[in-house]
Amino acid sequence: MPIPAVYERMFDGNVRIEAAWPFPVSEPSEELAEAFEYHDDRMPAAIAALYEKWREEERDELFAGRGWTFTEAFNELCGEACRKGVSGWLGIAATPVFKPHSDRNGASFSWGYYKTQLLFAETGQQLLERSVEWAEAEYAKDMAKAAV
Repeated sequence: MPIPAVYERMFDGNVRIEAAWPFPVSEPSEELAEAFEYHDDRMPAAIAALYEKWREEERDELFAGRGWTFTEAFNELCGEACRKGVSGWLGIAATPVFKPHSDRNGASFSWGYYKTQLLFAETGQQLLERSVEWAEAEYAKDMAKAAV
């Protein structure tokens, strides 16, 4: 998909990238620590597979937020990613929560009330494409709620 088409879909789908980081990367930022802390139950499958055999205590450290325990756990995660050849981009995509109109002809929304998802992709362009796919799926879910 050419880049201009991705941007048009992002505009039409009301999706934005709030933050993005190369992965694996040493010395994670505070924002990346927060991303792990707040998206711990919704990790991308490629990343979750890297720590699936860790003990519970090790996982807790990975999702503890800022601090040396998180940094050590994250560095171990990056080491595992290097050993398994997993690399790319982690990003937080955001899209508003849509409220369908009663006539089912459109919806209203505000960026004051939105949802986020941590995504992983091998390239930056794939990250943009996945963000659009996620936002479109979220829109469809929101609209389906009105059909019930």
